[in-house]
Amino acid sequence: MLPTPAQNLAAVFAEHLPDGVAPTGLDGAALEARLQARLTQAAEAWPELEVPAGDFVAFMAERLLPGTPVEQSLDTLHVGDLLLAFACARKVPLALRRFDEKVLAQAVRAAERMATSPEFREELTQQLRQKLFVGERPRILDYSGRGPLVGWVRAAVIRDALNLKGPARQQEGDDALLNLPADRADPELDYLRRRHQREFAECFRAALEALDPQEKTLLRLHFADGVGVEQLAQYYQVHRATMSRRLGSAREAMVKHTLRLMKDRYRLSPAELQSIIRLLRSDLDLRMSQLFQR
Repeated sequence: MLPTPAQNLAAVFAEHLPDGVAPTGLDGAALEARLQARLTQAAEAWPELEVPAGDFVAFMAERLLPGTPVEQSLDTLHVGDLLLAFACARKVPLALRRFDEKVLAQAVRAAERMATSPEFREELTQQLRQKLFVGERPRILDYSGRGPLVGWVRAAVIRDALNLKGPARQQEGDDALLNLPADRADPELDYLRRRHQREFAECFRAALEALDPQEKTLLRLHFADGVGVEQLAQYYQVHRATMSRRLGSAREAMVKHTLRLMKDRYRLSPAELQSIIRLLRSDLDLRMSQLFQR
């Protein structure tokens, strides 16, 4: 981290807070000390990376959410991961190498069941690098820092692995997400997968859009940003058990609304609905990660 002599980091931070985020209740000196502590933690995670401290403070401020005390939001940021993402967005060569070694290689392993050949994995890796780091606004800037960077990248890897299969194999990729290993020998269930996959995907997306905004935000934090239950509980200042129930309720709302849409739109029989419930619950979490990353 490059030093910033005589720079008021608290003022930089306040200037870059998003609309709707109230300024912190800390006085200037206390906020300055807290920002310096967070910068120190980020620098300890990546001591080799050199970026302007003031610019990185602005980057952190821009990623805070409304509705939570600023100092609390600041304390929950994964500042080491944010520093790496920030340096990569600025095309720092060392940061890009460290991203490949420490983040991308681990994330790509999540798609090994779909990316079985070295050639496919290399194509997948190159495509993801292109999307994350190239263009007027690289996609790495969408990383919020509210969950581990590797979890955020893993969701993108899985989505891109499915997309790379192309239209002819998209069905195969979607079926893999909904697969229940115990039912592989069930011809009726295999038939339902093939018959209703497109309709299911449409209803699932519609169910996500129909969620209560608070439920949708909670699911986005958990499944797109990779924020765990403990962190969410701290973030929202509730007990872990309460947060676990909220997540469970939001997931259940997705299941029920998807099934209701399937029933209303496609007149499925009770037996078909029961089979689709089994499909839906098998990899609900991964499918939500994909939708939030789109």
